Amino acid sequence: MTTTRTRSEPLSQNMIVLALVLLMAATRISWIHTFIPLPGASTAVFFLCGAYVRSSRVFILLALEAIAIDLSYGFTTGDFWCISPSYPFLLVGYACLWGGGRWFAKRSESGLQQVLLLAGIALAASTVHFTLSNGGFYWFSGRYPEPNWSEYVARYAQYFGGYVTTTVLYVLALPGLVVGASYLWRRLPMLRNA
Repeated sequence: MTTTRTRSEPLSQNMIVLALVLLMAATRISWIHTFIPLPGASTAVFFLCGAYVRSSRVFILLALEAIAIDLSYGFTTGDFWCISPSYPFLLVGYACLWGGGRWFAKRSESGLQQVLLLAGIALAASTVHFTLSNGGFYWFSGRYPEPNWSEYVARYAQYFGGYVTTTVLYVLALPGLVVGASYLWRRLPMLRNA
């Protein structure tokens, strides 16, 4: 899979942003999630934003979307579990994911090297994000009355693998889908005229 990270047309950039906003909403808003039972894609969304969107303002837009979704969930259900004094750790983690995507965007590998680099950077960035958000929540949210290292390490180990695997799979799958759709769009005129 070879993806092109050149300056996209404004329309392409807008379509990428729209797709990322919708993906986050579809996998984070609870009532949508009942119809589309996909794992949360927020971490992948922030990484992909850094990798494929030129404007850093979109990072702020996505962070505001995440905050709005979390707050609206709290206000509609009365469950503010994830809103705590540790919430800034989540946002810093998102910034790390976005920064990992930016770092990837500056690389010029192609083919298999590009895919391996994409997976490696996504794995590293999602590890940093998980450590910040999970650790921040455990130690500073006030939800665990007697936090200790043995419990934290056990919880970290329990959730880490699935968390970073989901992020990396989204990060690898979405550019592939875009490249595939673009290929079909160029090759099959009947799709354009439908």
